[in-house]
Amino acid sequence: MENASIEPALVVLKEQGFEIAESAIHDGHVRIRIRSRHDSALVEIGQDLWDLAAGRLTLADIARR
Repeated sequence: MENASIEPALVVLKEQGFEIAESAIHDGHVRIRIRSRHDSALVEIGQDLWDLAAGRLTLADIARR
C-alpha cells in the first residue's frame, strides 16, 4: 500500500523529466534512485520524495546529505 501512496509523486517526477530507477534498502530506509540529465540521488520514500516532486529540494540537495 505504501507504493500506492508514493505513485502520485513518482508520476509528477516523471512528468518533470526525471528517470525513476531501482529501489534499495539503505540504512533501514527504502530509497529510490532518481536521475535527471545531470544529477542522481537515492531519495528516501517519504518527505524527501514529496519535497523533490514539489520542487522544495533538488537532487543535489539530497545527494549532499
